[in-house]
Amino acid sequence: MKTRTVGNITSLGIETISLIARLLKGNTLLPADDAFKIIRSRSHGHVDAILRAIRQLGLDQIISREFCRQRDLVLAMIVQRIIAPRSKLGTTREWNNTTLAEELNIDTKKEDADLLYAAMDWLLKRQSRIEQKLAQRYLSEDSMAWYDISSSYVEGECCPLSIQAYSGNTHDSTTVIDQVEQIRHQ
Repeated sequence: MKTRTVGNITSLGIETISLIARLLKGNTLLPADDAFKIIRSRSHGHVDAILRAIRQLGLDQIISREFCRQRDLVLAMIVQRIIAPRSKLGTTREWNNTTLAEELNIDTKKEDADLLYAAMDWLLKRQSRIEQKLAQRYLSEDSMAWYDISSSYVEGECCPLSIQAYSGNTHDSTTVIDQVEQIRHQ
């Protein structure tokens, strides 16, 4: 009896050798497109990156040290605002296109725009405490605080430490002294 080596498959790697062994045993291999059907695909990478940044900065802890539904809803609104700004109703609708709701344990069937407004009311009650935490973290005796009296938006390289909304008929220049006193007091 003579043997002749027709080919050596040992250099192909364990996965390829395993596939050849399955074929020799009579198994049928299917292309991935035939074996799986994608029913739904939701974006995740940007959600994960923003949530990681929020947690690294400790913003979630600044908002509330306690895990609670309102904090999760506020964080979801912040993340959604960064990803794709929407109205509150648009925000709840957009949660079905990403993993954001799942990551923050938000029930998309129960959460609606009214609950987001309620979470914002909860956040408003915590505003002073949050501003104090931010001031302790980022302001020192030698710090300089910038005050933007524009009515449209705030822009800069750092996060604002405080935001105050005044009545619609308040002239912007009259708010400066009030804000200086508020920062000194805090």
